[in-house]
Amino acid sequence: MSRLDHAFLAPSSAGIWGPGGCPASPTVEDSYPEQEDSEKAREGTAAHWVASERLCDRPVTVGDIAPNGVPVDQDMIDGTDDYVADIEGTEAAASGSSLAQIETRVNIPSVSSYNEGTPDAYLVDYERRTVHIWDFKYGRRYVDVFENWQLIDYLIGVVDTLGLDNSALQRWQFALTLYQPRNYHPSGTARYWELDGEQLIEYRERLREAADEATAPNAPMRTGAHCRDCRGRADCVALHLAGGIAIDVAHAPQLFTLPPAQLGQQLTLVEDAIKRLGALKTGLEEQALATIREGRDVPGWKAEHTKGRTKWNVPVEEVVALGSMYDVDLLKPPEPITPVQARKLGVDEAVIDAMSITPSGALALARFTDADMRRKLKG
Repeated sequence: MSRLDHAFLAPSSAGIWGPGGCPASPTVEDSYPEQEDSEKAREGTAAHWVASERLCDRPVTVGDIAPNGVPVDQDMIDGTDDYVADIEGTEAAASGSSLAQIETRVNIPSVSSYNEGTPDAYLVDYERRTVHIWDFKYGRRYVDVFENWQLIDYLIGVVDTLGLDNSALQRWQFALTLYQPRNYHPSGTARYWELDGEQLIEYRERLREAADEATAPNAPMRTGAHCRDCRGRADCVALHLAGGIAIDVAHAPQLFTLPPAQLGQQLTLVEDAIKRLGALKTGLEEQALATIREGRDVPGWKAEHTKGRTKWNVPVEEVVALGSMYDVDLLKPPEPITPVQARKLGVDEAVIDAMSITPSGALALARFTDADMRRKLKG
């Protein structure tokens, strides 16, 4: 079992190997090292750095370079405002006997000796017998805080660090908070969930059973929505079989209206099948892109760069002067508005094109069109 950059049972993957997930996923993912981070993943890493720097009272400004080489932008600073304010406010309101930790690794032996990870932030209020734990996610895909196995796993690690046994846990309370500033959902960008010691003991037992199954020899593969985030999904036999069952069935023409009970069951089955196919699709896309990067053809497919975000390539002063010519304000403190926004305000498109660039975006997979095929044959 590999224990290099991440634990074999990483809390960040607890939604995959944890209760109801795939016991084989840690072993499968161990055979598939992480690919180069996508542009979105690099942005997320940089935003996490901004948050941790601010929580450690180290100022961060637009244009600073994160350790992974990504420039800090205003969205990252704005996106961490509420997260930082919540943690600092909770710490200020805590009793005198408290402990705050930022990006501090915890071992989780009560789940498994292979289980360890790094919570974004947590605070222990000893007098009130309360543990607060926070998770910051910069991605746009909705993540629920309720029964979030990653956060539960981190929380158990904090409890293990505190040395609280089952009897002591009965007298403690736990507050979990998940911040997702770029996901706009009716439940808000900050989501909260509270549980007591008795509930945590039950969740810990379920997580421990899942960990035992995941570390046992010949752990079974089990498909589900969790397949979407598994690195080995492109080569997973179980997912291929599940996907194959969901694809193309021929039948004699016949109409049939389902009764309500069967309608609900069928709709659930179809939705679950679509999720599995989606996971299989993204896995195959990643494998195809890797193959093309190696210089090998994937019949029917090609790799091409998406368009990046158009941005100014002249000094701020020139952008402000351009706005004055058109009697519009192109400045949003502490940086100009984007070229796209300037175009909407009526600034001449040719002038904007001359003063801005649209870099190539991330490499993405695209299907060959008939025209592409003809061009290649002539080529």
